[in-house]
Amino acid sequence: MTGTTATAIAPARLPEDIAEIRSLFREYAGLVSEALCFQGFDAELAGLPGAYAPPSGALLVARDSPNFGVVRGMMATIVLVSLVATIALVVWRRRRTD
Repeated sequence: MTGTTATAIAPARLPEDIAEIRSLFREYAGLVSEALCFQGFDAELAGLPGAYAPPSGALLVARDSPNFGVVRGMMATIVLVSLVATIALVVWRRRRTD
């Protein structure tokens, strides 16, 4: 099939992916109506991976082929109370048609 693009989801490459992950977090912040600055959002971005680091968190990045270098989106998870609740943030970018 021609014109198709595969996407791979894998753990973020740290520290190489931090700038792109911050950008995706900022895109997310632009989509929600809450004032994230009151929740320590800027400090959270500055301290990445922070709470999203293993073993209680994860930063996963979705990349497009052919070389799986273009970041399409990400998923950030943290466990708030062990085995009780997990919060996941998923941000996905639309493919550009340029």
